[in-house]
Amino acid sequence: MARGSLTFEELLHLSLGQLDEAVGEWDLQVQRLDEMKENAEAMVRRTRRANWRGENADVTTEFVTEQGEQFEAARRQAATLRELVRDGHQRLKTSKDRLTTLVETDAPALGVHISASGEVTSDLTGLDPETRRTRQDAVIEVSERITDVLRTVAEDDAEISRALRMAMGTDPDRFTPVDYTSVQQATLAHEDARRALELMERGGELSADELNDLALLLELHQDDPAFAEHIATELGPRGVLEYWSDLSTYAPGGDGGEEWTDSAGALQTSLGAVLGTATRSDSAAMERWERDLIDLADEPIGDGAYPLGFHATSALMHGGTWEDSFLLDYGDALFAHERDSGAAPASLWDMNSGPTVSFVGDDPGRDPMVGFLSGLSHAPAAATEFFAPPEGFDPTADDVEINERLQYLAVDRDWWTDHGEDRAAPAQLGAALLAATTGSSAAGFSVGDLEDMESALQLDMRSVESAAVMEQVVHLYGTADPDLIHEQPEMAESLGLMASMYMDDIGYWVTTNSDEQRNDVADVYETSYGGHLRNGHFPTIDFLIALGESKTAHAVTNQGVFAYTVGSMSTFPPDDTTNFLTGHELLHTGAEMRGILDEARILRVEEEFATDQAAQQQELAQSAGWMKAATGGLLGVAAGGAAVLLTGGAAPVVVPIVAGGASPLAAEFINQNIDALVSQGDSEGAMDRAGFRRTALEEIATMQDQYWTDLGPGVDTNTSQLSADLLSRAYDGGRNMVEKPDSRGE
Repeated sequence: MARGSLTFEELLHLSLGQLDEAVGEWDLQVQRLDEMKENAEAMVRRTRRANWRGENADVTTEFVTEQGEQFEAARRQAATLRELVRDGHQRLKTSKDRLTTLVETDAPALGVHISASGEVTSDLTGLDPETRRTRQDAVIEVSERITDVLRTVAEDDAEISRALRMAMGTDPDRFTPVDYTSVQQATLAHEDARRALELMERGGELSADELNDLALLLELHQDDPAFAEHIATELGPRGVLEYWSDLSTYAPGGDGGEEWTDSAGALQTSLGAVLGTATRSDSAAMERWERDLIDLADEPIGDGAYPLGFHATSALMHGGTWEDSFLLDYGDALFAHERDSGAAPASLWDMNSGPTVSFVGDDPGRDPMVGFLSGLSHAPAAATEFFAPPEGFDPTADDVEINERLQYLAVDRDWWTDHGEDRAAPAQLGAALLAATTGSSAAGFSVGDLEDMESALQLDMRSVESAAVMEQVVHLYGTADPDLIHEQPEMAESLGLMASMYMDDIGYWVTTNSDEQRNDVADVYETSYGGHLRNGHFPTIDFLIALGESKTAHAVTNQGVFAYTVGSMSTFPPDDTTNFLTGHELLHTGAEMRGILDEARILRVEEEFATDQAAQQQELAQSAGWMKAATGGLLGVAAGGAAVLLTGGAAPVVVPIVAGGASPLAAEFINQNIDALVSQGDSEGAMDRAGFRRTALEEIATMQDQYWTDLGPGVDTNTSQLSADLLSRAYDGGRNMVEKPDSRGE
């Protein structure tokens, strides 16, 4: 029997009353926290969207968000402790009941006596030989049953104690957001952690199947903070880096290594997710762990000069969500190392011949900036702070200076492939900027979110701070260097998604260059964060033009225009003249934006394929139609006031629409017309500029006709006719705002 475990006498007379009371007290605590949960979440949402000024801008949001996170951690921890205490109570009660039944019923029935200390005896006086043997066997049986009960309760006691320690965490001053529903679940996590560490002790010698087993163990518990911290602290910072470096050196080459490489990629993602969860612990042990990991980042790991700690750490950042302050501190160290070296990134990181340390996607891990940006894309708050504009930033000033990191990564840095060739800024930069500008992470979305359209509005996480990053993006890609998007094709989709997320802001500036007229419709273009981008009318149009010229960005942004226009005008059913005019204002602006995007695409195609008319027409056919790029995607509208857009293969984003709740028009329009909206032009066929424009006008007319279906008798006939006439010219008005690419700057 384990030292310190319950004795026979202690178990038999064990009082479970206090434990039962503890279950009730924890249950009451959970109920109280559940009742307060909605208020806490609302407080965090309002704080994120508030237009804080002065010290509040730096202090309040961070403080309230942190307290909200701690509140949720407290709620989860309380629920876990309740379940563990309840399960522990039941386990101990079961063992006590087994022992009581044995003492009071089963043993006497067998002619056996159990003393107060648990000694088993039987009176054998005067018994015949057969009965004597039966009694002796009964003594042995009862003794063994007592031993089994005590062994079981000792194991249960150890598991209950360990589960409660895991749930309490390592820091007495912080809540731990553990989520165990039973002692068995906590025990399984402990056993799986032990098994995972045993496998990791073998480094890269594992087979593909064993790598998959390890990856699965880690994936199963990647959101468990107790499991994650145990893995991280048992390995230690240097152990993590040495393990990943060691595994990387075993990567087999050739086609025969494809299975192993896929398995290593799965392990990389799951281990990164576990370590990311561990960094979100505020325990003293993990704070030391994080500092030590950064201190090791510029040191070689292993016997050679490469890889460095930066390589291994950034590779693991492809998986999971790492803690914000750690990411920012690590990013500072990474940038300082690159800046202070004075060397070009290709030579600094040995991109030509360095070892492969990443097996995820197309990143071999030789450039640690790529993995870091991937990690940043999963942490929106950190990304927003990382790309925050300098103090006093004004996107309309003549001498605009943007965030030095954004300037360096998007413009100044030489990006190299692992084959020693120049490359454009990678998709990971676009993903990081998407997180920074929208406040949302692709890692936090799933198709399941789209099934509950009522909750879509909650995915709009923009803030004054994220909008400030977007102002820089609009300036950089629209005003400072309109051709930059063509030099960075991997950025195009993310830029289109960013624009889609800010359709209310873009519509606000595109609608007119008159401050007075724009103020008249300010409530129509009201944003969730309470402000507006400050770029202005013409810079916003320049940004749309740049997006329109790119085939990918044109497709994605056009979907954003569609979602915003349909969703927003549907909140103003045309049952009276006021609503009708507002709906047509939105439709008018949507048509203008469509005209800008389409004309920019036409001119770019004609310039790019100036000597090949057939290629021009094929390219135009592939770009025609609002929903051309939506194949395989999903578009829907939330009753709560948000349109959700899912592009084929990309992360869903929220396209904001006018607050107030969407009428059935938007969903009805999408359901009835999604097939009809796909261009009549064959994407493999040909279309000239006239056909391209005709497709747009037909789609705009379809939207207008759908809106007019519910035209109320209170709408003035003259007003509706005037609006229709203006709408017919809106698309051409947008087209006329576009200059030919070669005439810019004249």
